[in-house]
Amino acid sequence: MEKTGRKGAARGKRVVGMQAERGKIAERTVYKTVDGEELTALIYRRPRKEGDGLSPVCFWFHGGSWTGGHPWEPELLPLFLRRLNDLGVAVISCQYRLCSETNHWTEMMADCSDFIRFFAARTGELGLDMDRVFTCGASAGGHLSLMEALAGDRFGQKGTAFPKIRFVVDLCGPVTLGERLNWEHVKNPEKHYRLLFGPDPSGWRSSGRQISPLYIAEELPPAALMPVIAVHSTHDELVSPRQPERLRDCWERAGREFRLVVVQNGSHAFGNIPGLPPAEPAQDELQRILGDFVEAHL
Repeated sequence: MEKTGRKGAARGKRVVGMQAERGKIAERTVYKTVDGEELTALIYRRPRKEGDGLSPVCFWFHGGSWTGGHPWEPELLPLFLRRLNDLGVAVISCQYRLCSETNHWTEMMADCSDFIRFFAARTGELGLDMDRVFTCGASAGGHLSLMEALAGDRFGQKGTAFPKIRFVVDLCGPVTLGERLNWEHVKNPEKHYRLLFGPDPSGWRSSGRQISPLYIAEELPPAALMPVIAVHSTHDELVSPRQPERLRDCWERAGREFRLVVVQNGSHAFGNIPGLPPAEPAQDELQRILGDFVEAHL
């Protein structure tokens, strides 16, 4: 397994590590090769020592409207990342094929599921505890983290074990696709639909339902709904605040645990908005809330 830093990353393989105050950098590994393109994962964790037990695992999916973004996204939440590492969690971030004119949701979902399967098959080699696994992501990555938790075994190369996801950390992710609810603030939403679902508009709605966490959850038995913490801002300019409320309502009807953290006056990325009071809770407090939730559910 290769260790890597941000400097000198090759174009097309832009995977990076973070030099932390304790000298930690991320490990880079290739989990899949498609048509000659290596898809990589970044592993953030404290150096392992002889006698250490197995590490709980956070499978992280980056955001970027399914068409952009980078796997070093955990570094944008340094307090949360440090808290996870201090809890012994291995944070493993996924590079997946981005949606484009040639790759659509089926390729993206296959990569995300195969990414999880790759590490599930190497628990002993890497010292990972597949009985303590959760998913996390922001924006499009929040959507993917919910999808993998609820239906990850439906996609990619089947035939190998897919771990049970213990809980989900969803940061401003959309939960319904194929309808306009989550596009109400987006310019040219048809472009996103075309890249995500393909060029034929007649199939957009049916494809969207297949990768809508809300619709999938509504069809599952209550026991299949794992605990979720969702964070969403009141002034999210990309994903309607109604989205996580609908998911919360589904969980509450099933009698399952769902915590919705509302960031007052916050933007899509929970930041401050000019002309409004500061976002509340602020970034540091928000990362503490997330860390407390993870610690309570590991």
